[in-house]
Amino acid sequence: MSGSDGERSPFAQRWFLGAAGFMAVLAAMVLVLVLTHGGSSRVGGPASQPTAQPRMAVATSSTASDQSASGGPNRCNLPAGSQSVPTAPPSSSWTLEGSMAIPTSHAVGPERHVDGFPVCYAHDPDGALFAAVAFWGAATAAPPAGVYRQLAADTPTRAQALASSRGDNSRLSDNGQVSLAGFTFASYTPQSASVAIVLQTTQGAMVAVTCTMIWQNGDWHYEIPPGGTPPASQITGLDGYTAWGAAS
Repeated sequence: MSGSDGERSPFAQRWFLGAAGFMAVLAAMVLVLVLTHGGSSRVGGPASQPTAQPRMAVATSSTASDQSASGGPNRCNLPAGSQSVPTAPPSSSWTLEGSMAIPTSHAVGPERHVDGFPVCYAHDPDGALFAAVAFWGAATAAPPAGVYRQLAADTPTRAQALASSRGDNSRLSDNGQVSLAGFTFASYTPQSASVAIVLQTTQGAMVAVTCTMIWQNGDWHYEIPPGGTPPASQITGLDGYTAWGAAS
């Protein structure tokens, strides 16, 4: 593939690669899979299970009626739920998307699949969170071009990513299976959400990836950041995150 690292698909950059340096950071671990591009390395505190807390209220400029069924081109029909950011694990069932379990809910979504990709999420923080996780689940199931085409926001960066990912058949799980371990919100408005999701390898290594989700055309879409690679950090515990996953 042509172009610099900054122009390459994040899947093609092989975020999760075996790295002896990361082993040294984690000290007691065998060869693990870890991010090698995009984002700083941060070692978290001891692993802990955050105490379930009530939802955190978030001020928005829109009324509840503004958040109701999308009616956009995708014809998603799920009504919006609470506009408060979750600080406890949302209620959900789990289904495999590729090799990664993603959350599902009749109230939150996905409402259906289009060309095999999960779409149509509720216009609320839970919907943004579920859609963010589904983006990475889809990345274990399909090459980047298909994931971008269906699940990424329509931005100039998306157009660049589509162009640079032609012929790229890599998948997020090419170098080992990943699963959801937790999340935390940095910000939320009805138009945009910033949420960090924690992906964990089968060896236990964890990486927190910050996702910006945009409400566009009646659904939540992942915004591909400039350069294609989202901010990410190595963590060794879930302090500051809400533990959540199919196994929790």
